[in-house]
Amino acid sequence: ADTQCSSGTGWSSSYDSQVVIGQPTDNNIITGVNTSYITIDGVVPSGILVQFGQGDFHGTGIKFSGNSNVVELKNIEVDSAGFHDYGHPVDCGMDASKCGHDGVVFNGSTSGGLAYDQRPNYALISGLKITDCSVSIRIAHADYPTIERSDVSRNTGSGPGDHADVYYIEDSNNGVFRYNSTHEYWSEGLYFTGYSTYGNWKIYSNTFWDSTGGKAGQTGIAFDNNSATMGMFYIYNNVFANINSP
Repeated sequence: ADTQCSSGTGWSSSYDSQVVIGQPTDNNIITGVNTSYITIDGVVPSGILVQFGQGDFHGTGIKFSGNSNVVELKNIEVDSAGFHDYGHPVDCGMDASKCGHDGVVFNGSTSGGLAYDQRPNYALISGLKITDCSVSIRIAHADYPTIERSDVSRNTGSGPGDHADVYYIEDSNNGVFRYNSTHEYWSEGLYFTGYSTYGNWKIYSNTFWDSTGGKAGQTGIAFDNNSATMGMFYIYNNVFANINSP
């Protein structure tokens, strides 16, 4: 046995500054199905780097699904194929094999034909840096998510028929979105869509900005109800700078 692992402190500032998981050509790096009470923490900013998604369709960096409850992701950098690989935002019409990469996903599932009866609850996404993903964070059929203190930039294209939204929220209630910086992107920022129920979201103290501006379709917060039932949204103290539409 490794005596240092069995007798050490578990973490020390003298260790490597970043743990790298995956390679640019890998996909589906960290996954959990019906997995609860999990904390993945890089301890320091970008203490863990998750790499994935180069040249393969519909990969994910981190994904939890089903009854995956009380999952915390902290101080993680998630990086997919994008500008540093291709030099331009990925256009699925021209680069179909290169798009469809979701950075962080919490997604419900079904059992016995019931509609999304297995739902992640209480996800915490805190202090993440996410770059060059299609959808940076996808929350679907999941409740009580918190997205906070994260820096998200350069989202690229997404799959055919899908939106390249920075944050894609579908059928989710009791959420918190706060202290995030979202910049250099090509689509909707925080996007709520779907045919189900939404309610009790608190969205505050975030910035949505762009250094060049003028990108068609670029928004800060967008709603597409698709016959959904919308509950209360509390939106305040956010900054929208040099983007096409708040």
